Amino acid sequence: MATYEEKPERIWVTPPGPGGTKIRHIGMIDIAYFYRWLQQWFSFEFTWDPSFEKQYLEKVSSGSKEYQIKWECVMPARFNLKLGIDVNFLFLGVTEAETVISGMKVKLQRGDFELRVDGYVEKNLEGLSFFRKIYQEFIIRERIEEVAQEHYMKVKKFRDDVYAYINQYIRDEDVMI
Repeated sequence: MATYEEKPERIWVTPPGPGGTKIRHIGMIDIAYFYRWLQQWFSFEFTWDPSFEKQYLEKVSSGSKEYQIKWECVMPARFNLKLGIDVNFLFLGVTEAETVISGMKVKLQRGDFELRVDGYVEKNLEGLSFFRKIYQEFIIRERIEEVAQEHYMKVKKFRDDVYAYINQYIRDEDVMI
């Protein structure tokens, strides 16, 4: 006899994934420092565990590198909910570069850097009694919407902080050749 398993319902706070919100930077950046900065952002603002990194691929070809990284960050919330932020990194044509910042030579990486961010609230009704499901679906619906709105603001803050971080670096359109 087959058993029925309920899938958690997702309430998307970004356009439905994958790739709900796109952040793109073409230019130079310090990848190692950026990666650590992102982990620290999640540690301070959301939650971080090394197990959130689901994929890390690095390909080397003809003098440039390509990175494909996937994070699935999930943390529990009120009312039997989970908050999730999925981040997909795609760094293409990455090469080593040097520039002068404040009179000092600095080694950076030049390339096409893209992050796709998905934010969602997950309602897991599995294992709940009939009355608890009714309570969650009808009585506390507004509170769940409040949690979704708060999570939307967190995802928006993440996007804004990433933009502020990468805007301190040189973009290719800033360089006159």
